[in-house]
Amino acid sequence: MLGKPNQLQPKLFYNSFSIEQRIHKDHPLRKIKNLTDFSFIRSEVRDLYGYNGNQSIDPAVILKLMFLLFYENVKSERALTDQLSARLDWLWFCDYDIDSKTPNHSVISKARKRWGIDVFTRFFQNILQQCIDANLVDGEIIHIDSSTIKANASKDKIIPNLKLISEGLYNQLDETTEDENSRKISKTDPDASFVKKKGSPSVLGYKDHRAVDDKHGIITATITTAANVRDDKVFKHTVEKSISNTKLKPSITVADTGYCYENNFEYLYDSNIKKLYFSKRIWKHNLSGFFQRSFHL
Repeated sequence: MLGKPNQLQPKLFYNSFSIEQRIHKDHPLRKIKNLTDFSFIRSEVRDLYGYNGNQSIDPAVILKLMFLLFYENVKSERALTDQLSARLDWLWFCDYDIDSKTPNHSVISKARKRWGIDVFTRFFQNILQQCIDANLVDGEIIHIDSSTIKANASKDKIIPNLKLISEGLYNQLDETTEDENSRKISKTDPDASFVKKKGSPSVLGYKDHRAVDDKHGIITATITTAANVRDDKVFKHTVEKSISNTKLKPSITVADTGYCYENNFEYLYDSNIKKLYFSKRIWKHNLSGFFQRSFHL
C-alpha cells in the first residue's frame, strides 16, 4: 500500500523526543566526547573572568565550538554558529538541547583573545598526555614535516618591507622564495610572508611544522612560522619540543631531504638520534618495506 505524503505539522511540545537517542552510537563526536575532557579549561581560565556582571558562556562549551571549527572544517565562526541550531550532533556535543539558546559567533573570537596562546598550548598538552596514557604514543619514531597554510589576506594589499630591504635580510631567506616577493609584506597580515616553489605560484601565508609519532599518527609538537622560513631551520626546535611535550626521546626521526643540512646531522649525532630520509614516492607506495630494510641496523 502506497504511503501518504508527509505533511509537517509543527508541535508546541515534543514529549517523546530525545536528542541523545538521535546521535548514533558510532558517531565520531560521541567517541570524542566520551574520551576527551574539555572541562579542564574552566580552571585554566577562571582568573581571566571577573566576579560581577553578566555570566559568560561555559568555557568548556566555547572550547568545544573551537574544536568543531577545525574538526568539521567550517570556514568561519559565523558559519559555525549559524549552523549550530540545525545540527543535532553539534548541539548534543556542546550539551545543548533542541530549544537551547545558542551563542553568537563573537563569543568565540572574544574568548580566543581573552584566553591567549598559553591556554591553547596547555589544552594541546592535556590531550597529548591522554594519548600517552592510553598507550597511543611510544616516542620511538617521529616524523617531521611542514605544510604551507594560506593567510586570510589579499595578495593585492602589500607594501614594501623596508626593514627587510634595508637590513639586507633577504639574502637569508628560503632559497625557493623570489626576492621580489620576499621584500613585500601584507598590510592586513604583516606576520605572513610570501613563499614560492618551483612550478607553483607564490603563496602568502605560514608554515605549520609538525612532529608526528609513528605508532598511531598522533601529533606531538607543532610550530608555526612565516611561510618563507626554511624547514631545516626549525628541525631541532621541533624535535626538542616533541621530547619536551612527551618526555620521550626518539631513537629515529624521519624527514625528507629538505632537512638534510650539516647542522641537523650534528644535532642528531650529539643527541644520539638516528636520522632516516625517504622520498615521497617511497612514502606513498612502499613505506612498510622501506622501514623493514632501513631499520636492520
